[in-house]
Amino acid sequence: MMLHEDGKIVKENLPDSHARHSAVAASGSNVVVTAGAGTGKTSLLIDRILHLLTRGHDRLALTQIVAVTFTNKAASELKLRMRHRLRLMKALTTGRSPGNELHDYEIRSIRTLQEASGLTNEELAAVSDEAMREVERAHIETIHSFAGHLLRLYPVEAGVDPSFQEDDGTRFHEHFNHEWDQWLQRELDANGRRHDAWRRVLVRYDPDDVKQLAQALTDELIPTSGIRTSQPAITPHLRSWLATLRDRGHLLRERYHGTLKINRLLDAAVALLADVEMNGMLRPHDTGEAVVLQQTIPTKTKAWTDEDYEEAKGLLKVAQAIARSGSESLWDAVQLLSPFVAHCRSSFVEKGLVSFNGLLARARDLLRDHPRVRAELKEQYQAIIVDEFQDTDPVQYEIILFLAEAAGSEAREWHRVQPAPGKLFIVGDPKQSIYAFRRADIEAYDTVVRDHVLSPAAKGERYALQGNFRTHAHLLDSVNRCCANVFPSVSVEGLQPPYEPLLPVPSDSLPLLHERMELRLVTLTQEDADAETSGRAEADALARWLRDDVLEKESLIVGGRAVPIQPRHVAVLFRTFAHLRICLEAFRRYHLPCLADGEKHFYERQEVLDCSLVWRTLMDPRDELAAVGVLRSPYGGCSDVEIESIVQRGFMDDWADESSLTHLPPIFTILRSLHAEVRTLPVPEAIQYVFQALPLAELAAASVDGEHALANVLKLRDVMLALAMRSGLTLREVVRQMEQWVDDPPNEGERPLVEEGLTSQGPGGAIRLLTIHKAKGLEFPMVVVAGLHRDVDNRKASVLASHDWLTNTIGLRLGQTADLGGVFLETKVAERERAEQVRLLYVAMTRAQRRLVLSAALHGQGATRKGTLLSFIARGLDLDVQGIVEAAQERSQCDHLVGNVAVTTTVVPPPQPVKPVLSRVEGKPRPASPTWKATMPDGAEHQRQWDIWFKQREAVAKTPLFLSATRPLTTGDVALPKSSALLEKVSGQSEKQSMAHRRKKAASQPGSSDRSAIVGTLAHRVLHDWDFSADPATMPTWIEACCNTYLYQEWVPESGDVCVELQEIFAHFVESEPYAVLRQADILGREIPFAVPWENAEAETEQVPPSVMEGVIDVMYRRDQQLWIADYKTHRVEPHSVEQVVQESRAQMKVYRRAAESALAQSPVRTQLIFLRSGLSIEV
Repeated sequence: MMLHEDGKIVKENLPDSHARHSAVAASGSNVVVTAGAGTGKTSLLIDRILHLLTRGHDRLALTQIVAVTFTNKAASELKLRMRHRLRLMKALTTGRSPGNELHDYEIRSIRTLQEASGLTNEELAAVSDEAMREVERAHIETIHSFAGHLLRLYPVEAGVDPSFQEDDGTRFHEHFNHEWDQWLQRELDANGRRHDAWRRVLVRYDPDDVKQLAQALTDELIPTSGIRTSQPAITPHLRSWLATLRDRGHLLRERYHGTLKINRLLDAAVALLADVEMNGMLRPHDTGEAVVLQQTIPTKTKAWTDEDYEEAKGLLKVAQAIARSGSESLWDAVQLLSPFVAHCRSSFVEKGLVSFNGLLARARDLLRDHPRVRAELKEQYQAIIVDEFQDTDPVQYEIILFLAEAAGSEAREWHRVQPAPGKLFIVGDPKQSIYAFRRADIEAYDTVVRDHVLSPAAKGERYALQGNFRTHAHLLDSVNRCCANVFPSVSVEGLQPPYEPLLPVPSDSLPLLHERMELRLVTLTQEDADAETSGRAEADALARWLRDDVLEKESLIVGGRAVPIQPRHVAVLFRTFAHLRICLEAFRRYHLPCLADGEKHFYERQEVLDCSLVWRTLMDPRDELAAVGVLRSPYGGCSDVEIESIVQRGFMDDWADESSLTHLPPIFTILRSLHAEVRTLPVPEAIQYVFQALPLAELAAASVDGEHALANVLKLRDVMLALAMRSGLTLREVVRQMEQWVDDPPNEGERPLVEEGLTSQGPGGAIRLLTIHKAKGLEFPMVVVAGLHRDVDNRKASVLASHDWLTNTIGLRLGQTADLGGVFLETKVAERERAEQVRLLYVAMTRAQRRLVLSAALHGQGATRKGTLLSFIARGLDLDVQGIVEAAQERSQCDHLVGNVAVTTTVVPPPQPVKPVLSRVEGKPRPASPTWKATMPDGAEHQRQWDIWFKQREAVAKTPLFLSATRPLTTGDVALPKSSALLEKVSGQSEKQSMAHRRKKAASQPGSSDRSAIVGTLAHRVLHDWDFSADPATMPTWIEACCNTYLYQEWVPESGDVCVELQEIFAHFVESEPYAVLRQADILGREIPFAVPWENAEAETEQVPPSVMEGVIDVMYRRDQQLWIADYKTHRVEPHSVEQVVQESRAQMKVYRRAAESALAQSPVRTQLIFLRSGLSIEV
C-alpha cells in the first residue's frame, strides 16, 4: 500500500518507485532529480535526509547537511514534516506500531532505511533523538537565510557588521533617496567640478531616468568592476551572438530572393551586424544600413512561411535596436554616476544593513575570495540538498558550487569548480521555471546541471519523478496531451525542456461527471474590445456561473467522498495581477466570499485605503480629497447626497474651530481631539494611541472580508510603527510616506491567513484569487485559469541596468538609448519570456486535483491572438476556437476528444449588465448595496450607531482580556478596551501581561519575603527536569544542582535551609504512591502553557467577546490509555483542611480539563492534585 499526498491510501506501486528509491539511496554520486508537478518531492527530500542520517557508512549529523528551499514557508513545512518523521522513527523503535494506516508509507520507508543501514532499534532511536535535538539548529532554510548565516560566521572577511540586519528594500529606498539628494546637490552647486559632463547628460536624458539608472546600478549583483571604466570592449559572447544573427540573416536571404522591402531590410541588417561584429563598435547613425533600418517592418507576404517570417521579424527588430543604440553618451552617464554608486553601496553596509541581493553577492565573494573560509565550510557541510533548483538565482549556483567543491581544490571561477562526488542532491523541474523576473535563468540551470553536477568527474546521476499524486487519471490525460503539443519533443538548450508526461498514481475513486478539463469562452460583440472590457466581461460571466451553477450545486471528490463544491474548494489563477483585480471586483458584486493574494495588493485594499485617508485627514484637515474619502468610508458612513451637502457648507480650515465640525459626522470630532493629543507623544506612541482610540480594527473586522481585513489593518499599523522607529521620521512624514506607497504601491503582500480558519467567510470558506506564480507549490480541488486571452506586456522599461551571469555581460538602457549589452539582454529576456509562457500554462494546469476550468474572452469572430495562453491551449488540444464560436449559434456546449478523454467547450454569450441582487451569506440576506447608504440627512442614524458602538466599547472595557486558571478575577484586575486587545502587541511587547505570567513572576521575584513561594518554585523546577525513571537515590544531588542554578542571589544566605527543606519534601515524595505512578506512566509534557477562549458569564451584552484563559499545567501523563493532568501542591496542608484545598482547586482543574480536551481532541481527561509533602494524590 502507498500513501496518497492527501492521506488516501493507494493500493498499487508507484510508476516511478525505482527512480525514487535509487535517488534516495544514491551513494558516491551527485544526483539531479527532475520532479514533475505533484510528484511528492517533499517526501523525497525527507527520505534523502534520513538516508544520510542512517546510512551504514559515513553517517552524517543533521547539522552537517544544508537543505536549501525556495521559500520560508517551504522550509517550515520541511522542518515540520521532518520532526514528524523523526518522532515516528522513535516510536517504531519501541516495537509498537502507531496503528494508523495513514503512516503506512512512512513506516515502510523507515523500515527500508533501517534494513539498508543495518541499524538496530537502539541505534535508530539514538539517531532520532540526536536529530530531534538538532532540527532547530539545522540549515533547512532559504538561500538568503543561509547566506546571512555565512556572513555572520565570518563578518570580518565579508566586510559586514556581525549584527547586521537584512533589508527587504524599504530601508535602502530611504537610504538611496537621502544620499542621492545630498550627492546631486554637491554635484550641481557652484563648487561642482563636472558641470559640463552633467549638461551633456541632462540635455539628452530625463533627470528622473538618470536617478532610476543610479538606483539600478546600486544592486550588488552588478559587478562594480564593470561600471568603473569607460565603455567596455565588445565581449566574445557578444561577438558570437552577432555572428549567429548574421548567419541566420544570410540563410534567410539565400532562401528568399528578390528585392521586396523585407529583403532589403534583411540585407541592411546583415551588413550592420557584420560591421559591429568586426569593428566592435557602432558607426554613426546616418550610415546607409542605419537609414534603411529606420523603415517599418512590412507584413508577411505569401512567399514567406510563418516560421521564417517570424524569425526574420525578430532579427530585424534586433538590428533596428542596435542601429538606434548610443553607447558613448550612455556610458558617459554611467561614469558620472559611478562614484555615487560605490558610496551608496558602502554607506548602506556601514549602517549595519545588507540587502537581499547583497546577502547573495557577499556570500559568493566570501567563498570565492577566501580559500581558508571555503575550506572550513566545505569540511563542515558534507551534503547539500537544493529544492526548486530551476528557479534559483544564478549567483546562488556559485555559492552552492563553491561549497560542494572537491576537497583540496580552490578554483577562483565558478565555471572551473568540480563538485565532490556524492555531495550534491538537486531537485527541480525546468518545466516549472517561471521566475525569470526574479533572475531565474533556465540557460544557467542547464549549464550548471550539464557541466558540473552531472559531469563525469562528479559522477552525476539523473532521475525523473513522474508519478503524480495530485490529479486523477482522466484530467491528467488531458493535461499531458495539451502540454506534449506545446513543449518541444527534444530539449531546446537554454530555452525550453522537453515534456515528460505525468503518470497518475492509481486510485480507487472514479471521477465524477464534471471532474475533467473544460474550456469556457465568453464572446463579445465589439470588434475593438480592449483588455479591460474583455476582462470585465469574462469576470462577470465567471462570477455569475460560479454563483448560479457551481457552488453548492455540483460536486467534487474531496477526502475520498463526493461533497458539494464550496468556495474553499475553488482557486482562480491569473497570469498577471491586473486581471485579478478586475475579477475580484466582480466576485464582490456577486457576494462571493473570496480572498486575493498578490504582491502589490496590500496598499490597494479598501481597508488600507480607508485607514490612510483617516490619517491624512488627522494630519491635515484642509486635505479635502482625504476628508471626502473619510465621509464615504465606513468611518463617516455618508451617502453621496450628504457628501454634496457637506461640501457645499465647506470643510474646516484647521482643527482649532470646533464650530466648523457641527455638520460633520462624529469621526471628525474624535479626529480633532486626537490631533491635539498626539502632538505631545513620541511618534510610535502616537501611532499606537490612534489605532487604540479609533475603531479602525473593529470596522475592518465587521466588513465583508472579516479577519482578512482586520489582519491588513494590523499590518498597516506594524508598517507605520516600523517606519517610525527605524527612520526617525516625524508623524507627518510617516503619513506622507504611506500616502506615497498608496499612490505607487511597493511589493507588499497582504498579511497571510489560513483560509480554512476564516470564520467570517462562513463555513464554506472563500474562493482563492491568486497569480500563477503565487499558486506554485499549491493545489486545489477545482482550479479556474482565467484571462487566457490576454496579451503579454512586451513594453520595454525606460531604464535597464542588469548583469547576465552566464555571459558576464552588463546591459544598460537609459530612455531611448541602449548599449549593445542592453540590446543583447533585452533580446534574451524577451526570448525567455515567450518560452516561459508555456511553462506558466503547465504550472497553472497542474494545480488542479479534480477539476480544471480554462476561461477566456473573445471578441468578433473568435480570433485568437498569437502568444496568448489561449493560443497555446488551442494548439495543444487541437482546437479550432473560431469554429467553436461559430458553431455555438446552434449549440453552446460541446465535447472535444483529447486522446480518449472529452474536453467540454462552452461558449458564453455577452453578459448583461449586473442588476441589484439579494444573496445569502451564512443564511442572512445581504443587499447589493451597503445598508449605510440609506442614511438620514439630519445625522440621527449616524449618532445612534455611534452611541451603540460606545456602549459596546464600555462593556468590553469592563471585561478582562486575560483570566488566570490559578487566580480568581477580582475588581482590581483592569482590562483594556477592545481596540487595545485587538492591537496590543507592538515591537514584541504586550501592554498588558497575562495574569498567569504575573503570578509566576511574583512567586519567584528576587527578594520576596515569602520563603514558601521560593520553595514551591524550586520544587516545580526540580520536577520539571527530573527523569522519573532515574534512581531516586540521585535525587538529593539533583536538588542541590537546582538550588545552585536557580536560587536567586538574595536567597543565597538561606540556600542551605531551602535545600534542606526540599530534601525533606522529596525524600518522602519518592516513596509515595503518586511517585510510583509517575515512574510507570508515559510523561507527555511538563510545565505546559495554554490559552483558551473563555466566555464571561457576567457580560452585560452578547457583543462582548470571550476573554483568554491562561495557565500552566504542571504535568500531563498517560497511564493505561487514560490521559491525566496533575497539579503539584507544595504548601503544608493539615489532614482536616485537604477537602477545603480540593474544593478551592476544582475551578482550576476544570479549566485544565477543558484546555486539554480542546487542544488534544480527547475526552475524558482526568485531573488530580499531588501533595508533595504528604505524598497524597486526590482526583478532582
